[in-house]
Formats: sequence, structure tokens, C-alpha cells
Amino acid sequence: MEVKLLLGRPTVNLRIWWLRVRPAPGAPESAMKSPTSEEKLILLLLTRLERISVDSYWAHRASGVRGALIKMLEQIEMGGATDPVSLKNNILIGFQILKEAAKARSQNQFWSMRN
Repeated sequence: MEVKLLLGRPTVNLRIWWLRVRPAPGAPESAMKSPTSEEKLILLLLTRLERISVDSYWAHRASGVRGALIKMLEQIEMGGATDPVSLKNNILIGFQILKEAAKARSQNQFWSMRN
């Protein structure tokens, strides 16, 4: 992962980097702790879903799952309870979207090479 300095602040991806740098709005400052494996998985999934091509059929679905995952991550950061079944479902759907988007992309590359 490449870290760049932008106006004196480290940044990787401006859209979700704030989730890693500071606690959720209203959270106590002591909420800045090392992320759990669950939080790391959500952050990984968020960065991957964000990279789906805008022209892809799957981009719209990915944005909805990203929104749900961001809300859940904020709840976790605030110390609130999240529904484990809902979290698991959103994570599974996110990985399914990544799989389908990759499959669609490889098919598009195959057909563009043949023409």
C-alpha cells in the first residue's frame, strides 16, 4: 500500500482514508485503537468495491453495499452494536459483486481482443 503526503497529512485514498485516521463523528478520542480483523476486512472490501469501473453493471450495486458497510463500520467505531447477520450478508454480497465484476471485466477483455 502506497502512502502519500497531501498537505502534510498521510493519505492513501481520499474517499475512505478518514475512516482510518480519525474516529467517527461524535466518538470519544479514545476510540482510536488498532482495527479488529472485522474492521480490516470491511476496509479491504471497501477499497476493492470502490475500484469497480463506473461503466460496469456492478458499480451501482457496489455503491449500495459500500454505503451499508460504511454505516456498519461507523457503528463499530462508535462502540455500538451491529447485527452480525446483516454484517455477514453485506460482506458476502460485497465479495460476490467483486467476483461478478471481475468475471464481466475478463469477458469484456476477451471479446475486445478477438475483434
